[in-house]
Amino acid sequence: MRVKHNTCLIILYVLGFTFSGFCQPGQVDTLCAGTAQVRYGVQENAGSRYSWSAGGGVVASGNGTASVTVNWSNIPGHYELNVVEQNASGCIGDLVKRMIYLKGDSFQTSYPKEACVNDSVTFKVNGADWYTWSNGQTDSFIRIRLLHDTTISVIVRDTSCGNRVDTLNMWVKARERPQSGFNTSTEEIFLNQKVELRYSGNEKDNVFWEIQKADVRARNAHLINTIFMDTGLAVIRIVSINSFGCLDTFYRELEIRDENLFIPNAFTPNGDGLNDVFKVSSHNMKNFRMVIVNRWGEIVFSNNEPEQGWDGTWKGAQAPEGAYTFQCEATGRSGKYHAEAGSITLLR
Repeated sequence: MRVKHNTCLIILYVLGFTFSGFCQPGQVDTLCAGTAQVRYGVQENAGSRYSWSAGGGVVASGNGTASVTVNWSNIPGHYELNVVEQNASGCIGDLVKRMIYLKGDSFQTSYPKEACVNDSVTFKVNGADWYTWSNGQTDSFIRIRLLHDTTISVIVRDTSCGNRVDTLNMWVKARERPQSGFNTSTEEIFLNQKVELRYSGNEKDNVFWEIQKADVRARNAHLINTIFMDTGLAVIRIVSINSFGCLDTFYRELEIRDENLFIPNAFTPNGDGLNDVFKVSSHNMKNFRMVIVNRWGEIVFSNNEPEQGWDGTWKGAQAPEGAYTFQCEATGRSGKYHAEAGSITLLR
């Protein structure tokens, strides 16, 4: 490569073993860890000085010249051998690198000790040249989807630093993911109605909400109180993370309804505490009016508030069983007029 520094011009060549010729850029030299007196060299230019450095090794001799020997560490791993040339004019050239991989006298495994269920988990072995995994694969690594606590075995062999054969076992603990979800304080949800959304998973989970069509101030709580500002389908998204760092995402659609007026068709005012009062269910209504008459057209009950119901009495006594006719009208907050008429049955 040629690098020009102002008026300086230095020619440097790619590092390589002197006994094996110059190697191509990007190639990695593989040695046994602890190998000593390995010679490296670059083309020598008259009057130049060469500064060498060996990560994971020691330059044993020749530093300052175009040829050195290196004693490599006993610790396996990937390292760099670097050299910089300075010519007779004091001009400094580019840093030239050589990648070195030191193979150890033992095999190194790489895998997580624990992972989340359904995670993709990679098991890898370094330091061998032959692999047979328990699932039949023969690469230096395998990747599986973790469904439960799992043990993976691999038979490995290496002949580059002595003939070594070993069986390695790797065990991964499967951590459960959180079970995201939520409950609502009411089955039917209406526009501008206050609604409580409660996370149904573990109370120790961290929870983050995304809620469409809603006025939400706190988004990372287990309990959300909100008001939906628009009708239609609102998508609720929950992301939860448990104490193991495992994540789960949950989606659910809520139908946000507009104005509502519901009138039951029977009630049983017998004092048992169940359905004793005839009451209209409504939401987002105003200007409410309801009249109930008997078969002779006599008004037995009337009211202007949907929260007020008929307890089945008339003129201070229990009204007789049978059919009654009602008329109900109201105006929604949107201005829409609602009118309902029909019959209800009183049973005791």
